[in-house]
Amino acid sequence: MILTIPIGRLINHFVKEWVARPRPEIADQMASYSFPSGHAMMGLLYLFTIAYLLSEFTKNHKSKLWYWIGGLVLAILTGLARVAEKNHFATDVMAGV
Repeated sequence: MILTIPIGRLINHFVKEWVARPRPEIADQMASYSFPSGHAMMGLLYLFTIAYLLSEFTKNHKSKLWYWIGGLVLAILTGLARVAEKNHFATDVMAGV
């Protein structure tokens, strides 16, 4: 569990360099590659790690379910925001997830 975030970051970096897909063309765009979305990938890893930790220390099954649903909803909203801001293509976000 401790290595989830660093390993996810490494995988994201290597895939970005391997695919080398440019970002959508808009003014003041980031300089890094687009595919896969690092925000979508790292957001999902952070949120699911938090949901896991919270659910491990909770006895109530209903609360456990809500932690996971909350993490999933926030991860989806993060991905949708990346597409809405035109920082990524939808396929970049899907690959990040």
